[in-house]
Amino acid sequence: MSQSSTDLPQFCGQCGHRLHSSGVCINPQCALYNQRIVDQLSQLATSDISTVLQGHQTPIPPSAQSEGEQTAVPPPPPAASWQAVIGSSTPIPYGGQPTPPSVLTPPSSSPPSAPASRRQPGGLYIGLIVLLSLLLLISLIFNFTKMGSSPQPSAPTSSNAGTGATQGSQGQGSTSPSGTATTSSTEPTPSPTTQPAPGTTLCQADATQGWKGWSGSADWKVFNGQLLNDGTNDDASLQPTIGAPCSLDGVANYAVEATIQIISSNDTDNDGFGITVRGDPTQDPWRGYIAAITYREFETNPYQAIIAANSYSSLSTSGQILATVPFNPGNRSHIYRVEVKDNSLRLLIDGGQALAVTDNRYLTTTQVGLSCFGFQLIVTSFKVISL
Repeated sequence: MSQSSTDLPQFCGQCGHRLHSSGVCINPQCALYNQRIVDQLSQLATSDISTVLQGHQTPIPPSAQSEGEQTAVPPPPPAASWQAVIGSSTPIPYGGQPTPPSVLTPPSSSPPSAPASRRQPGGLYIGLIVLLSLLLLISLIFNFTKMGSSPQPSAPTSSNAGTGATQGSQGQGSTSPSGTATTSSTEPTPSPTTQPAPGTTLCQADATQGWKGWSGSADWKVFNGQLLNDGTNDDASLQPTIGAPCSLDGVANYAVEATIQIISSNDTDNDGFGITVRGDPTQDPWRGYIAAITYREFETNPYQAIIAANSYSSLSTSGQILATVPFNPGNRSHIYRVEVKDNSLRLLIDGGQALAVTDNRYLTTTQVGLSCFGFQLIVTSFKVISL
């Protein structure tokens, strides 16, 4: 049975949705929608309300609907659809067919290629970077080659080592443009000598260490690890008669300890033996200090301990006795210790102080040794200790 034109649903000519039975578009997004639809919602049938909820759907043409399906709600389109449905702007006459909606296809997702003139010149940039790197590498190689080819100062050879100083330490001058030799304004400063710690043994000789390097007059000899004197030297003008091979350069304060025993004496005036300190062997006659045991023939106590400068002989014009005290050593061994510290001198015998004096003459000279005149001696040890 065919439907009459009056029974067909009416559609909005603006948006294509079905109209209300009152002839008003029930699509809220339609330009023909007005407030009057709000007043009529309470009177709408269920099919009309479904129509409002499906306001965005494309209406089904009347010719495609059966008699029992004229009021059915069309299904919603897929959610991921890119199509936009646009209704005809021309009203559809009553009983006519609606204009099929036009479909807009979205643009392709791939971006258009950039014009060739606007592409980045990547190859040009890479070429510039490589060129700059090569220039920098060449510059570095040139600088290192130039530095390596510069002349280096030659080290002193063995031929000038015997002179005791290198060219730099001699302060060799330079030549000015006019050809006149000029003296260098900067002279090398000698480094200070490191002082040994107090108590350091600087030099030692005994039966264990030996007496190698000792040099003296013919009355001295080494036997069974001991240094002996035969008492045949009676020339008091020689000071000292044997020198110890001790290097004391730069060491001003030290003590000399010697273990000495008198075997016999000639009982002749001015005979004696002693320990020499701060001696200067370059002087003639010899200069320095002596701590000695002497024999004075005409004295009440002929054996005395003395500290003297230059010579302990009272017959010497250069000698000067600085201090004296009676002391008879007998024929047994004693430990004699002479200390020089700054301008002070002390003589200790077997650990007890015998004499102490102050004198300013010899403060930096360094020779140490022994002297003996007319006494036969046995020296079992000799040691130099820093103070």
